[in-house]
Amino acid sequence: MHKGNTGRGDYRFCGEKFLSMYLEIPPSAMSPHVIFKDGVLVIEGKSIPQQSAPFFEPLLKALNDYSLFPNQETRIELRVEYLNSDSMRSLMNIMIIAEKIYLAGHKVQVDWYYQDENDIIYDAGTIFQSLVEVPIYLKKKE
Repeated sequence: MHKGNTGRGDYRFCGEKFLSMYLEIPPSAMSPHVIFKDGVLVIEGKSIPQQSAPFFEPLLKALNDYSLFPNQETRIELRVEYLNSDSMRSLMNIMIIAEKIYLAGHKVQVDWYYQDENDIIYDAGTIFQSLVEVPIYLKKKE
């Protein structure tokens, strides 16, 4: 059995089967709340840090490890309220990993939530739709 630690969460897998994954990054005034548990990733809130790479680094490490032996189904929920260009780059790295999982034959669903009055978040979702092959569903927040 292999165990790993991202500094903010733990994961275990045995052979080619992922047993468990848990990572949580608490939100701040500038960064979103992140929960990644057993194939479900939720990113919610503002993502406007001046440098997003250090914030997203533990998540990207966990996702890269997860992509080696992913669940048959992976779900990503992006509920971002505000987003800067640096966070867009980090989210693109997440989408690239999701696409890798998808192209390996696993089911991946990305739900991109936006508020009706927030064209910037909606437009960002359409940009990601055009850049990756993984299905991204734009959903209006109720």
